[in-house]
Amino acid sequence: MLDLLRTITDQFNGKSATPEPTGQDPMRLAAGALLLEMGSVDGRLDGSEKDLVMGLLQRLFDLSEAEATELMVEAGEAQAASADFFKFTEPLKRDMAFEDRIQIVEALWEVALSDGVVHDYEASLVRRVCGLLHVPDKESGAARKRAGARRR
Repeated sequence: MLDLLRTITDQFNGKSATPEPTGQDPMRLAAGALLLEMGSVDGRLDGSEKDLVMGLLQRLFDLSEAEATELMVEAGEAQAASADFFKFTEPLKRDMAFEDRIQIVEALWEVALSDGVVHDYEASLVRRVCGLLHVPDKESGAARKRAGARRR
C-alpha cells in the first residue's frame, strides 16, 4: 500500500519510479547518483562539492573530464528522478567487487567531509548505503579515516 502511494506521489511530482535508460554504465551512473546525493543531502550542492564529485568520478572510473561531465549530468537526472537508493546500490552490490564497493563508500565520505562538518543526514546516508552494499561498519570507519587523511 505504501509503495503504491509513493509511486502515485512520485508520478504526481514528476518523478519516475525507474529512470529512463541512458548510455551510461549502470555502475558508474549509480555511483555518480549516490555521490551527488551525498553532496546535496545537507541542503545544498555547492561548486566545490560538484568539482569534488567530478574528480572522484574521474579517479574511480578513469574518465576524461568530458566523460565525467556527461556522467554527472546523467547521474544528476537519475538522482533527481529517484525516490530511493536501492536502484543505485543494487547494481553496485551485485556487480562490484567488495574492495570496489569500499572505494565508493570512501568517496561518499570524501564528499561528506569536504566542508569540514559531517551533517547528521550525511552520516545517515553513508550508514544506509553501507547496509545496502553489505559494507560493515568497521570498513566504513576505515574508509572515513582514509578520506579524512586525504582531505588534510
